[in-house]
Amino acid sequence: MMRWSVVLVTWFILGLAIVAVLTTAKSHRIVKLLSLGYLMTGVFLLFSPLSITGMQISVMPWGLGRTNLTNIQTTMSLSYFENILLTIPLGLLIARFFPRMSLVGKIGVGLFVGASIEITQHYLSHEIFINRSSDINDVLANGLGIVIGMVFFSLMAYVILHKKQSPVKA
Repeated sequence: MMRWSVVLVTWFILGLAIVAVLTTAKSHRIVKLLSLGYLMTGVFLLFSPLSITGMQISVMPWGLGRTNLTNIQTTMSLSYFENILLTIPLGLLIARFFPRMSLVGKIGVGLFVGASIEITQHYLSHEIFINRSSDINDVLANGLGIVIGMVFFSLMAYVILHKKQSPVKA
């Protein structure tokens, strides 16, 4: 049970946030609920002691996981692309809440959040034995996904803003 405590506590807190969203005005309610659902899914995928390989899901045995801080991959694997895809929405969310952040700031935040995810997995593997791996390649992939999401959001905001400002020609 202790191995699931992080997921359960986080889900409880996010569940309270969902209740708060449901009891507020309808403005942007769908976006807020989708964001909270994404965060709940992310917490489950990142910090639960589950292994998802293809179509197979299994509970990992108690353990410390493995750590790779130096061996950077030169080829792109499926898991690298999965990490990028899973963190693009996080980049969208961060850009939505910090729209004036510079590109350098976005890259820094992306790498910081990517590193924070891996550090948390490493810490939890050593404290409650969730047996998750910590990998420098995941940090880079997570950071890249977050930056892609932030840049995409910024480009869309720029296009929408300029579309509203440009006069309509008849």
